[in-house]
Amino acid sequence: MKYYLAMILLLWPFVAHGELKVESEKAFYNWTDKVAYFIGKVKGWHGNKYFEADRLTYWVEAERVLAEGNVLLQEGPDFIKADRIEYDLKQETGVFYEALLFLSEKQYYIKANKIQKLGKDRYVLEGASLTSCDPLSPDWEFRSRDLKLKVEGYAQAKWPAFLVKGVPILAFPWAIFPVKKERQTGFLIPTFGYSDRYGPVVTVPFFWAISENQDATFYLTKHGDQRGRGLKWGVEYRYALKSTSYGEARLFGIKDRVERKDRWAVFGRSFHLFPQGVKGFLGLNLVSDDRYPSDFEDDLKGFIKEEARYLRYLQSTLDLRRNWPWGEAYVSFDYFQDLTTPEDDFTLHRLPRLGLRTFETRLKEDLPVFEKFEFELTNFYRQRGQRGQRLDFLSTLSFRTTTLGLFELEPWLELRDTLYLTEGEPTRNRFLPRAGISTRTSLFKPIKVMGKERLHWVEPVLSFEWIPEVGQSRNPNYDSIDRIEPTRSLTLEITQRLTDKDLSQEVFYLKLKQGYDLHPGLEEKERLKPLIGEMHLVPLKGLSLWTELAFNHSEGRFDSFRTRGSFAYRALRLSGEYYSDLKADTQGLGFYGSISTPKVDLWTSYRYNLKSKYRVETAYGLAYRRGCWELSFLLEDIGASPDRKQRAELKVTVGVLLRGIGTYELKGALER
Repeated sequence: MKYYLAMILLLWPFVAHGELKVESEKAFYNWTDKVAYFIGKVKGWHGNKYFEADRLTYWVEAERVLAEGNVLLQEGPDFIKADRIEYDLKQETGVFYEALLFLSEKQYYIKANKIQKLGKDRYVLEGASLTSCDPLSPDWEFRSRDLKLKVEGYAQAKWPAFLVKGVPILAFPWAIFPVKKERQTGFLIPTFGYSDRYGPVVTVPFFWAISENQDATFYLTKHGDQRGRGLKWGVEYRYALKSTSYGEARLFGIKDRVERKDRWAVFGRSFHLFPQGVKGFLGLNLVSDDRYPSDFEDDLKGFIKEEARYLRYLQSTLDLRRNWPWGEAYVSFDYFQDLTTPEDDFTLHRLPRLGLRTFETRLKEDLPVFEKFEFELTNFYRQRGQRGQRLDFLSTLSFRTTTLGLFELEPWLELRDTLYLTEGEPTRNRFLPRAGISTRTSLFKPIKVMGKERLHWVEPVLSFEWIPEVGQSRNPNYDSIDRIEPTRSLTLEITQRLTDKDLSQEVFYLKLKQGYDLHPGLEEKERLKPLIGEMHLVPLKGLSLWTELAFNHSEGRFDSFRTRGSFAYRALRLSGEYYSDLKADTQGLGFYGSISTPKVDLWTSYRYNLKSKYRVETAYGLAYRRGCWELSFLLEDIGASPDRKQRAELKVTVGVLLRGIGTYELKGALER
């Protein structure tokens, strides 16, 4: 390689050797020692690395550099700043003095008096500190006399101390934490809690990165001291083989010293697409006893916790189904666990349900006659009580035509045949025909509402349905299919909608359905069927109201009523709900409110069971964020249910999130 000293000194101070390229204000070359000196605004490139310095000395044959003064070495988004760097370009090793290392993926800033780079991703640091805050004035940092660090590995520290605003808070003889971009196997941050009844609760989690599409977390929890429940284990397994096959499973177990028995729980959800287009779903929600969901509520998640706390049951399901252009076949297993009784002997399960249904199809292309068919075989099982099989056949035929180019007329006929094979009883059969006719139309008119052009739609439907009186009293009564009342009902249904002219948004929706039964033998107050209504209103941006109801005229009450409203304006979110269902024997109300700002979140929620007359839960939350940390506070005030399955308890959770490190939680529980 030739060097042109005149060009270096007079024209363009630039030298290249191998992969090293350097620019500077001044450059000198010692031909005897083969050393190049660069002074003033030095810039250099070596492979994918870029560096800056006030002065640079380069030993050509050894491929070593000495950079001094405002040194910067950058590789991708990561960089090191230092007062002085001694670096071997060939071995990619060196020493950095008074250095600052930045790792972009985790937003780590690592300062040290001395950093030794032992390889591509390995460092040894003396007098080091680590933070994800502003390194000049960090809100928090870890300091250590000696720190060994491997990118995509772990950092090991001797006598690390945790400081807040420069004040030491905690110190340890030794610590290890991940410095990784990808998921890696290792221990996670423990969580700590306290129960006034049982004592401290400590959970140590261990994460196992099995593969790119599988991982697992193992838990070991010490529930209380000598008064407590003992040692509980748990495991969560997650997988995603592809977008159509994924799921999770969670298992927990404990030898409870308080209850003096083994207790366990299994939760899982799995979706899988099998060959030939078979779709599978498995949902497991099983507990060893009715008190497990309240004693170990943190093991339950999402709607499973809602079912256990409010509906007092758990459901497990296995469902397999296959679709074709013409219909669908399925087999399903449904197992229920009643949390209101110590024994589930009388709880009814569907083990299994097999079904086949065809979609509505036209019999002939030139004939507006449509048909569909359904078949279902269900095995109803319980340990004690009536059980057996039910075969249900349903065939529907309909004819559609248009009258006067405005009204759509549709007469239809439905034939249902139900066969009961009840254990210990003779075979029974029920043949039930149904018939009806309906006519409908759709009208719209442009109107101006609140200064905007809208379209007002009115869609009336008038129908008549006939169901004869058929003996059913001696048949089993498993669900609503087994008791279908006779009727000769006339029903008027009116739907009104208000939309934008381009139909892009619906601001108002109202549907009312009222039936009148003409069947002989009914008293006058029984003829008027429940009024069914549904309303959705979006009067303003951010404001939404929704109501669904069924009003019983003869009883003068709502058989079911549910209304929900939500309001959002800038940082404020409010929502409330009231529900009542006589058939499901539930009644309650709930409220949720939150305020969110760039630094602070405040929220609260409230639920009350009006049927059992007790406050289910009140919760208050707060989160305060800074650039590199977040502090959260959650207070859950749980009320006691009348059946004592849910005990009154006050739960407090304090969480500290350190960006790049993880979340530390402290939990407390006070039984009242």
